[in-house]
Amino acid sequence: MCAALIGVDRYAVSQLTSQVPTMLALVRAGLGCALIPRSIMTMGVHGVRYRELAPADAHSVTLHACWSPDNPNPTLHRLAAALTREPRFHG
Repeated sequence: MCAALIGVDRYAVSQLTSQVPTMLALVRAGLGCALIPRSIMTMGVHGVRYRELAPADAHSVTLHACWSPDNPNPTLHRLAAALTREPRFHG
């Protein structure tokens, strides 16, 4: 999505992380860009420029939920059941 926003149709992924502090450190080091939640903008990391995306810039993405079927947590099982029943969570 970042590449599409700047009009690049091909890119090479050199670093991939799900940890926001690591993303910001990589961005600060000049190793690319990252999509982050709005709340992270308040961290104000020096050397990182933040830009809120306008709705016109938004792209839809496919998200997947995953979990261990052996996990005994009852909350997890209620969430999994809700994801299965709710039509808005299906493609």
